Amino acid sequence: MPLPDSRRGGAKSRRRIHEGEADAAGEENLLRLFPIFPSVRNDVDFRRLLSLCAAVALLGALLSPRIAPGRGKGGFREEFSDLARWEEFSFPSIPRHSRYSVSEIDGVRALKMESRASASGLILKRTFSLRETPFLSFRARVENVYRKGDARRKEGDDYPLRIYVIFLERRENLSFFEKLFLTDNPFNLGDFVPISTLTYVWANRDWGEKIVTNPFSQRAKMYMIEKGEKNAGKWMIFRRNIRDDASRAFGSPPSDTFAIAVMNDSDNTGESSISFLDFIEVSGE
Repeated sequence: MPLPDSRRGGAKSRRRIHEGEADAAGEENLLRLFPIFPSVRNDVDFRRLLSLCAAVALLGALLSPRIAPGRGKGGFREEFSDLARWEEFSFPSIPRHSRYSVSEIDGVRALKMESRASASGLILKRTFSLRETPFLSFRARVENVYRKGDARRKEGDDYPLRIYVIFLERRENLSFFEKLFLTDNPFNLGDFVPISTLTYVWANRDWGEKIVTNPFSQRAKMYMIEKGEKNAGKWMIFRRNIRDDASRAFGSPPSDTFAIAVMNDSDNTGESSISFLDFIEVSGE
């Protein structure tokens, strides 16, 4: 449960596999295989989905060893004095991008995330081991939720706060089909590729359950950490055990290696919201 905080002062494809039925089958398979950031418009086509996968795969080329340490082996803590350790990602099918900046609110320097009928996010330029660092903590504030948000419909797949846990797998462990599509993009993926996501979200209303499957993909699970506007405008502290949550969502964690990303998106609902992150931490305790 979130804890109220009273402190003052948050590929494109280079070729097509086949025509007709093969294209339809390819798109269906692609949606299952590459659900990393499923917030895309309903009319997104096969090539755009490959572009989406490639944009996220940019993470593999962005990893950096010069990262501020967190608690425990392999830990990390970001307090957003700047955004040097983050890389912005966007979607070819969505022209309007969300805005990310370091700002001050209530005497606290924080990451400000603004979305106006837009979508894009920030990926942290490093990876983590679930065995060594299974805990995720962050302090967040949401000014308002999206009235038309709906976790079970593509048209409502927007949230003022998303914290992505992106599970990664080594290339040599992928199936032939996965390798075929993952290598058909303009980015250098390195040793790892993204396979599934667990996304912590601030929803607009109660879902009736904590975890739901994203309407765009079976491999993307949404975990509701907060709902509604009761706590809007307040700083809230969240602490999650990724390993336990992934076990609940998938049966078992999809992999040991993961990365994190953040986003405020409203491309589907066409609404607007501002949210903040004071800090985010990945730790072993």
